[in-house]
Amino acid sequence: MRPRLRVWNPLNALLDRPFLALSVLLHVGLLAGLYALGPYQMTAQRQVQDQARIEATLREAQRAQVRRQLERLEKLERELSRQAGSGESNSPSLPQDPLARAQALTERIEAQERKQRARELARLLQIPEPEARARLQAEAAKRPPPPLPAQPADAVAQLERRARDAAQRMQDQARRQQEGSMLAQRNAADAQRGAQDSRRGPAGGKAGGGSGAQDPGKSSSRGAGGAGGNPANGQATPGGGGQSAGSQISPNSIGGVGEPERQYAGTAAAPPLTDPARMRFAEARTFGPGAVYANRVYLDRWYILGPFDARSSAVMNEPHPAEVLVDLDAVYRGKGGQLVSWQAQHSPTYPFVPEPVAPDALYYAYTEVRVDQDTEVWLDIGADDDTKLWLNDELVWTSGNETKLWYQRPWYTLNDEMSHYGLVEGRVPVRLKAGRNTLLLKLYNGIDLMFFSVVLAR
Repeated sequence: MRPRLRVWNPLNALLDRPFLALSVLLHVGLLAGLYALGPYQMTAQRQVQDQARIEATLREAQRAQVRRQLERLEKLERELSRQAGSGESNSPSLPQDPLARAQALTERIEAQERKQRARELARLLQIPEPEARARLQAEAAKRPPPPLPAQPADAVAQLERRARDAAQRMQDQARRQQEGSMLAQRNAADAQRGAQDSRRGPAGGKAGGGSGAQDPGKSSSRGAGGAGGNPANGQATPGGGGQSAGSQISPNSIGGVGEPERQYAGTAAAPPLTDPARMRFAEARTFGPGAVYANRVYLDRWYILGPFDARSSAVMNEPHPAEVLVDLDAVYRGKGGQLVSWQAQHSPTYPFVPEPVAPDALYYAYTEVRVDQDTEVWLDIGADDDTKLWLNDELVWTSGNETKLWYQRPWYTLNDEMSHYGLVEGRVPVRLKAGRNTLLLKLYNGIDLMFFSVVLAR
């Protein structure tokens, strides 16, 4: 009798062995869970890494801001010491810690101001200078400075404001003293002339009388001249105001989505060109040997950062870490929470339109210009809507609130202006140093079309 063949059934095998079945189910569930959680964990890990990069960028920007504030404080303290005639050799060394260094510099500047005020107070009250200094110290004790913020960058910024306020008070006092000295000299000169006239009067009756008759005449002549001058000035002022009012067009409410109530006023700026036939145009970032022979150069290559959220043009007055430190490897949180970083962009046509275009948005653009020697040039700047421009970390341009030509017509229809890089709202004379020069532009776009244009002109 032949044996019966049994077909192996894996399901029956698992049912016959429940522990094996449970083990298989657990392993399948574990593998499925790992497969499902893998992408999630990778996304979460990437978000943690991105946030760490953003925080590292912000920390480095804060350190750069503190360094710049300290440099400004040191420069201000040196300048005030030079004006006061006190040498730096006798000054104690400054601490290395940034906050302690800023405090020491601020205290030095405020001490110079108190010393200047004590001298003036002693002169006015005819008291010894130590007594005047003691009075000022007692007065200052009644109004202690506000406590410093916890963040070092904010604390150094507050100290810099204190130091600049003290320096401004010193300048104001010096100006008042100079004006008072000039007035005293004029009064003394007038008194001397009056004494001389009085001595001449009794010497000759008619001559004295004549002199006496002439003095009122001279006085009235001066008075008439002054009176005549004042009305002339008065007429000039209203006249100038009338011309200004007459040149203004009706304000247009053409603000962005976030500020539809914004009002633009004034006439549109005309392109600063006299004879386009003599212009030689080029797209480049270099002047001098090896550059295209041109006297009107359109900067067509920039690193673009953005867009960032910007509900109104007020964002132009709100500092951003990118303004403090240009780090082309930095990462920021942009519009809609998306990560943004510097992207190299080239505009093959004029003007420059940064990508991606977004309404109610803030952008930054960075480029470098090279010249073979120190060169004076014009920066012709135009944008839709608002801009600021830094050259070698110095602010050289801030746009106004005037109506622009391209607010009345779309910029892409202004063929004449576009043909000679003429979308210009203002000109700035600058000096480029030999070698590398940095340009950082801040751009706010309210609604619809946007662009910016920076042209080097000679």
